[in-house]
Amino acid sequence: MPTPEIRVVASRADLEWGRPTSDFAYCAYASRMEAQGSRAARDLTVLVSAGYGAKVRGLDLSHASLLSVSWPRQLWLERCSFASADLRHATLDGWHFKLCDLTGANMRGASLRGTGFAGCDLTGADLRDTDLRYASFGPVGVGNGAIETCLDRVLHDPSVDLLRIESS
Repeated sequence: MPTPEIRVVASRADLEWGRPTSDFAYCAYASRMEAQGSRAARDLTVLVSAGYGAKVRGLDLSHASLLSVSWPRQLWLERCSFASADLRHATLDGWHFKLCDLTGANMRGASLRGTGFAGCDLTGADLRDTDLRYASFGPVGVGNGAIETCLDRVLHDPSVDLLRIESS
């Protein structure tokens, strides 16, 4: 019997997943954020309890402090905002960002292995000391209608060519 698809709306965010999962550690982290007055805590609780394979649209975690969080693999995020978010040392392996705003996001020291950025704005983001193995920065769409990923003023290690990420 196939697992029913679940769809929820949380503060203007649209999430879907095939199988709901929950992880006490993630929810506990979100509860601590809520206790500290974070406006993103409710959205974060729903996001992290979605688990493996969630599809998220319109989530706003701009300016959120998400230092050193470790989230499930294979999240698909579309039109979400992480503008000026603190994602230092976060583990976001295998995430798929599509048309997301990551302007000014601090991802220094984060793990972004296998992460895809398609049509995203990373203007001014900090990617220094970041694990970018198998990461990709590409467009959404084809031809004249394609939306490129913007990498203007991105801080990154001098030895890293963001358009030619190696697997080493």
